[in-house]
Amino acid sequence: MENKLKYSSQAYLIYSIFIIVLLTLAVRASNNMMMTTISLFAKYDLYFNQVEVGLTESVMALATFITTAIINTHLSAFPRRVLFIASNITFTIILAVMEFSNNISVWIFIFVAGFAFGAIMPNIITSAGSSGDKKVRERILGIYTLALSVSLIAGPAYESYILNFEPLRYIFLYFVPFGIVASVFPFY
Repeated sequence: MENKLKYSSQAYLIYSIFIIVLLTLAVRASNNMMMTTISLFAKYDLYFNQVEVGLTESVMALATFITTAIINTHLSAFPRRVLFIASNITFTIILAVMEFSNNISVWIFIFVAGFAFGAIMPNIITSAGSSGDKKVRERILGIYTLALSVSLIAGPAYESYILNFEPLRYIFLYFVPFGIVASVFPFY
């Protein structure tokens, strides 16, 4: 019986690590792409002036702050999970429609994207640190940190590769599969 429990606990740990790594890679790579690309998109595709270009990133960061610091901290577990799942789906939709944005709609899209990120990233780290076993929790957090670092390499490398073939306006579409991964796995 003890071996059976040990096996199921190890299987659950591996499964949890797999989900956290996939979510972290998908979400952080997409988030990083959005934060670094939106100003270029605003400048070269929407022809924003310097102030407007700077404000695009600020609006996204402000929305992330509002969700992370105000909304997410006041929700109990179930509403926070619902917000997490809805935010992953919402962000995927934003990635899919960004190419159609104009000088007005882009502000809505980046605010919604920032809002979604503010609900996603804190909940991934909460999941990573939720194990009752200190040793397991530290290992999962270490793997989470590694996944964050890898995503900050993989995302820009993937974006750079795509930009060899596609204009900047379409780069968001190529990150939709990342959003789909992030939208599907929270249900498991």
